[in-house]
Amino acid sequence: MGFSENLEALLVLKNVTQDEIARLSGVTAGAVTGWRKGSLPRKESLKKLCNAFGISEDDLISDTYGLAQKYKSTLSSDEQIKIPLIKVLFDTHGNVKEDSCILISIPAYIAQNRKNLFAFIVEDDGYNLKIPQGVAVVVDPNEKQPKNGSIVAVEVLNYQELSTLWNQKSYVILRTWNEGAKHLMLSPYSHNKNLDDIIIGISDIDSTIEVLGTIIWFQPLKTL
Repeated sequence: MGFSENLEALLVLKNVTQDEIARLSGVTAGAVTGWRKGSLPRKESLKKLCNAFGISEDDLISDTYGLAQKYKSTLSSDEQIKIPLIKVLFDTHGNVKEDSCILISIPAYIAQNRKNLFAFIVEDDGYNLKIPQGVAVVVDPNEKQPKNGSIVAVEVLNYQELSTLWNQKSYVILRTWNEGAKHLMLSPYSHNKNLDDIIIGISDIDSTIEVLGTIIWFQPLKTL
């Protein structure tokens, strides 16, 4: 455990984004990225975060009494629920030619206060600094109007045309969502330096991508 794990638990429990954490603690989004990777906040930032959410410093820094441990203890560590793992095969034109669904197990606490969750196996390399290819990601489909800073799963609607333009080989991609007044930016978080931010005009969003939902969990296939 530690600060990074407790911060991840805070993001899930309070349903907030990295950008909101940055704003409330008075730091940049890049600083929060560093925290999620293992760096520690300054004392004043930690205090602001605690005050914003009405929690103690122990909730964020303690291995034993932190939010991550409390969250996992709310339910038995052995308690699991079943959600559908969806596999979709596309033809060369981007049309669905086959789909299948099996049930997989995830920790029950992940689904608290959430409905209709589903999972799929990641083929896209656009977020592999955090979410490796080949793992199962859990999607909350109720969040189709994502908050800025959320990790989203989106389906590329005009794949034949956009796959080359975006240097993209997958029909479903993972990106960070940042929506402005006139444009949407979908940003990679990847070892692949050939991937750029995807910029879409606000009026073109519905004809370019379909938002499947936000990513709330991932796990390796061996745990399914």
